[in-house]
Amino acid sequence: MKMKAFTRCIIVLVSLMLLLYTTFPFFWLLLSSIKYPVELYSIPPRFFPQRPTLNGYVAVLRDSEFLRSLLNTMIISLAATSIALAIGVLSAYAITRLRFRGKRTLFLSFFITQFIPPIVVLIPLYLIMQKFKLLGSFQGVIATQLTFLMPYVIWLLYGYFVRFPYELEEAALVDGCTRFQALTKVILPLSAPGLISTSIFAFVASWNDFLYALVIGMGHIKTISVKLAEYIGEARIVYELMFPGAIIGTLPVILVALVFQRYIIQGLAEGALRG
Repeated sequence: MKMKAFTRCIIVLVSLMLLLYTTFPFFWLLLSSIKYPVELYSIPPRFFPQRPTLNGYVAVLRDSEFLRSLLNTMIISLAATSIALAIGVLSAYAITRLRFRGKRTLFLSFFITQFIPPIVVLIPLYLIMQKFKLLGSFQGVIATQLTFLMPYVIWLLYGYFVRFPYELEEAALVDGCTRFQALTKVILPLSAPGLISTSIFAFVASWNDFLYALVIGMGHIKTISVKLAEYIGEARIVYELMFPGAIIGTLPVILVALVFQRYIIQGLAEGALRG
């Protein structure tokens, strides 16, 4: 009993240390966002603000360009996630259920693309978007984000679809369903946690994109990450605006994760138990 109690204490202690390690940067960012500039630039730095202020939040929320960048990010993330999920569902289902030549090679190609740095394909994508006159447009940014979102979504959904036995669809086909109806009425309802968790991961990946939004957006379509980078000037970094802006820009992602946390945990648990 003593050994079990000691082991439990060690597990709790390690968990608390990991929790502190992962949440400390956000906690520090939150405290810094309510400091006056004098405290932000003070030496030695002060961890807790002496006189908390919301002036930074007020200034950021009064900036119409910042609010526009927040709206742009929401539009791009929702559109890119929706398209990637729609194509990813059909692609993952085809790979898991249909028989065709080169299926294994096709799936491995999706997997290999996850190891390619985005900057490697940036120039070809830029030239393609330039040829189709999509630079500085929502369509161009969304199209380039799909190059890394779709393989990611297909790879995740493949793991969820492959766990379902073929007998489920065979029974649906016998009852008169088409292949598409078997997918929408049988497979998708059963894989709802996996679909939701995959959607959230794709949404976060799109929300955090900086490189494609900066280059393909051409300064006309600014996302929240691009707008925050503009606070870094030649003379100094405007921390008193960057920190509140970073907090505001992170809130939508945190809210999505909190609302759908049950599905995320369930989806991850199903993926971990998949044989």
